[in-house]
Amino acid sequence: MAVLTPDSEGTLLHEIASTLVHDGRSPDEIVEQLPVRGSEEDDAALWLYSWALAQQLEERPAQRVALPPPVSE
Repeated sequence: MAVLTPDSEGTLLHEIASTLVHDGRSPDEIVEQLPVRGSEEDDAALWLYSWALAQQLEERPAQRVALPPPVSE
């Protein structure tokens, strides 16, 4: 099983998984939608990668909307 670190080179499969996570797909949905890579270990690695991305998104605080500056009367 491959381990991804922040400096790892992403594959096309990881880019697609990342896009699907950002679109709200679950790790199970991602593994079902993406082509089989050949082994259960590959599917497990992709599932864990997708789960980790989803966790990161949930832990990030929501971005605040910038309000316009107050208008003096």
